[in-house]
Amino acid sequence: FGIERAEATDVFTLLQQCMDHRQSITIFDPESEDLIAPDAAILTSTLKGTKASPAEQLSMTLAWDRADI
Repeated sequence: FGIERAEATDVFTLLQQCMDHRQSITIFDPESEDLIAPDAAILTSTLKGTKASPAEQLSMTLAWDRADI
């Protein structure tokens, strides 16, 4: 990859830490056929990652002006 071994080790360690929390990772593909807007993808990911009550989730979607989510 053109990086020093120490940097490669650091990147690998970071990747392992990310995989420990892979349930919290959301990948957004702007070329996907799903045609989801970036703000909707961010909000949906945020809602999945919180333990907000349904009322709090509704409040957040209204604040983002995304009541359709």
